[in-house]
Amino acid sequence: MANKLIVAPAPHVHGSESTQKIMRDVLLALTPALVFSVVAFGWSALAVTCI
Repeated sequence: MANKLIVAPAPHVHGSESTQKIMRDVLLALTPALVFSVVAFGWSALAVTCI
């Protein structure tokens, strides 16, 4: 029993960015696609996105 299995959490990359900042960046990245979908398909595309 010399070879015991060592269980530890997976290593994760830690950064200084908060979850709030990352999600704000995600929303900013999705904004052009949302604007295009409203222009191409009308306001119903915005309603579908909100649901």
